Amino acid sequence: MQKNRKRNIFILALCISMVFASFAGAYGATSAQKKAEAKAFGDKAQEAMEKADSVEAKAVIMQEQIDEKKKEIEATQEKVTKKEAEIDSQTEALNQRLSVMYKTGTIGIVDVILSSDSMEELLMNVGLVQKILKSDQDILKGLEDELAELEALKKQLDEQKAQLDAQKAELDVLVEQYRAEADAAKAEQEKLNAEAAALLQEELANQPNVPYTPPASGSYTWPTRGVISDDYGWRICPFHGEEFHDGLDIASSTGTPIYAIADGVVGTANWYGGYGNCVTISHGGGLQSLYGHMNTIYVSRGESVSRGQQIGTMGSTGNSTGPHLHFTVYMNGSSINPWSLY
Repeated sequence: MQKNRKRNIFILALCISMVFASFAGAYGATSAQKKAEAKAFGDKAQEAMEKADSVEAKAVIMQEQIDEKKKEIEATQEKVTKKEAEIDSQTEALNQRLSVMYKTGTIGIVDVILSSDSMEELLMNVGLVQKILKSDQDILKGLEDELAELEALKKQLDEQKAQLDAQKAELDVLVEQYRAEADAAKAEQEKLNAEAAALLQEELANQPNVPYTPPASGSYTWPTRGVISDDYGWRICPFHGEEFHDGLDIASSTGTPIYAIADGVVGTANWYGGYGNCVTISHGGGLQSLYGHMNTIYVSRGESVSRGQQIGTMGSTGNSTGPHLHFTVYMNGSSINPWSLY
């Protein structure tokens, strides 16, 4: 009679919990929904950061191209300056000859005639003067052609650099845009996580305090009372980023009892890295269970425990953001989905 009464109380409490969950889903978001929204924004922030990093890498390569183009422009400008100096020198030399031979009227011709001993020598001297003048003009024209080519090359390089500068500016704007998107998404993620934590506390406060009743013989005991705050599978961890969550996180208040899911022998009963205060139990047949972030531990290494025996209380030790139980099940050393036992 007493056993049936306890079972009826347990069933009634489950019904109340289901009604509360339905009410929350109809009239307001639950902590799980807020957490899912926060994860979506976290994924968006990560995607935006990856895009920003990718664009920034392209911008770095483009800046290297701009720097190389600047070196080419500087080298070409040096050649232009040198060529202009050569043209100035050649022009000055030609002008000096023209000044002597033409600008003074007949003095240059008289000099040629006076210096010639015969008509043949005169014609030869006049031809020589014409050759010198033509050579000067050819050299000057060649220098001017080379200068024109260098100036055209510099103009082309300037245009290429201007185009690279414009493309680099666009990439810089895009990087800033993606980083702004990432910051906004990250801020929204933090806001939603805070709302999820507040909702979780409300859900825990409204959760009926049901006396613990072990299930029927032959099945596994549920390890504690609370709500599932993180399921088995891939997630964004607040400590490690994206990772595979190898167990269930069951959240409740500090001091909530934790029970062995089945008969077994305690393997670990102490501080265990990020799990904080932790207990592991070997149940035989390759099956093991782990209970992490406990506040207090009631068992010792090597101790035999029975199904449903309290092994400690819930806490927030190790890498934890609030009171909860991290519950993992292993088969032959590899984690399995805990739901497969129930």
